Amino acid sequence: MNKPKVTAASLAKDVFGGPQFTEVLAAGDIPDREDFKDRFVQGLNEALKAQGAAPVELVRKDYASGPNVAHVSGQEENEAPVIATTACVRCHDVRGPGKAAFSPIPILAFDPFNKDNREAWMKATPDAKKRLPILTRMSKRLSEDRDMPPEDSAEYDAFRVKNPTDFYAVKEWLDAELKKAK
Repeated sequence: MNKPKVTAASLAKDVFGGPQFTEVLAAGDIPDREDFKDRFVQGLNEALKAQGAAPVELVRKDYASGPNVAHVSGQEENEAPVIATTACVRCHDVRGPGKAAFSPIPILAFDPFNKDNREAWMKATPDAKKRLPILTRMSKRLSEDRDMPPEDSAEYDAFRVKNPTDFYAVKEWLDAELKKAK
């Protein structure tokens, strides 16, 4: 290891330029913490072996505290289900076909922060008289009540503080559609 050509920097270059990281980093992904540790140890041992040094013998529990999350070849990867992240859909269900069950949080006719949902609802509800009460209620909640999304939600920070552009776009859309409906 103390040979002049084998330095910590050259080993790091070999590890991060090796097969353990090349594919992942080329895809623009950064491995999660446990996967990174596993890849690093495996890449380090391959780099040491290529330099003629003995591999480092480590027990996984000595360098990693979490479960091994590496993909097992031949097994299908289970993806986590997509979770809605817009301000309304996190708490409210969006109405679908059929009769909805009782919920203390009102069901929404559509997700107002999703342009495609708004357009689909508009096409599915051509009668202005049916649209008016729904749009009025949403406009009141977003413009006058000031508690939607709730202040303690991540969406409040995202839509009202950090990036209010989307929030104002929904309010403008609601105002325009209310004018058309009246």
